[in-house]
Amino acid sequence: MDTFNYDEPGIIEHDIGELTYRVDSGKQGTRLALSTRPVDSWEWSFVAEMKWDGRIFSCKPLDFETRKELSRVFKEALEELEM
Repeated sequence: MDTFNYDEPGIIEHDIGELTYRVDSGKQGTRLALSTRPVDSWEWSFVAEMKWDGRIFSCKPLDFETRKELSRVFKEALEELEM
């Protein structure tokens, strides 16, 4: 599944604790892809696909607080695109 061009910016990149989270469009455009890396690293690792319901991400490997924070940042990015 690791078919993303990590040289290009993702939809969002956001630091939480010691990890940088990155969201990209999914393989077939129906879901979003989540990758992480340690803050001091350049090497991304694919984590999982996520669903977006317009309010919050659904992603089993993530705890609620992380999903909530990434959802907030993602929603802000979408709002900026609409301006």
